[in-house]
Amino acid sequence: MSRLARYWPSQGRCATRGSSHTSRNQHKRLFTKDDFTYDSERDSYRCPQGEELTFRFETEEKGRATRYYATSACGSCPIKAQCTENKPGRPITRWADEHVLDAMAERVHAKPAIMKQRKELVEHIFGTGYPLGEA
Repeated sequence: MSRLARYWPSQGRCATRGSSHTSRNQHKRLFTKDDFTYDSERDSYRCPQGEELTFRFETEEKGRATRYYATSACGSCPIKAQCTENKPGRPITRWADEHVLDAMAERVHAKPAIMKQRKELVEHIFGTGYPLGEA
């Protein structure tokens, strides 16, 4: 069982956390993964231009099962320069357990007060619990 799957609600546990965005594409002012829409029924992504990126292969990277999605439509795309600097086109990766993170993000979005409370109660302790140099 993966680390993420251990927190699935069917096991009586439910994690809630915010997400940080660390995409290199965001810093380059290119489309990020958030600009692509995942369709769980078709197991594919839809790009901002409307093309479907289908599943190509799965591999293990840094101990995580990672799935790759791509389309052959990138070569003739009129907005490719806004999407990728990669000559063959834009691949999208997805962790095999990313559905767990998606569900967590939905819970945070549905109940923002829970995140606010967590920041006030829990994260404050970690931020002030140990003075610098005395840990």
